[in-house]
Amino acid sequence: MHVVQRDWLAFAVGFPAAMGFAFGLLLLHRAAWSAVLAVVLGVCVVFGAIGQIGVGGLIVGMAGWTVLAAVAGWRGHVRRRRGITPWWDRFS
Repeated sequence: MHVVQRDWLAFAVGFPAAMGFAFGLLLLHRAAWSAVLAVVLGVCVVFGAIGQIGVGGLIVGMAGWTVLAAVAGWRGHVRRRRGITPWWDRFS
């Protein structure tokens, strides 16, 4: 019986999460630089979970994702206060 290695499991979970987070930033916030940073941080998370760059990479990636999410939320809050509506609100 073949046992799935944890490296493949970390990649199978981490890579789609990183791409989804980056796509969400790009689609919802039009934040291309944030999306690029999200992919880089996602690579840190995946390789940190696999153990190639150690637990430090996992911590750096998760902390970076947390900061990116907070900055994206703050950016949206400031834009709404200035009266700039998100493009998806135009459809409602």
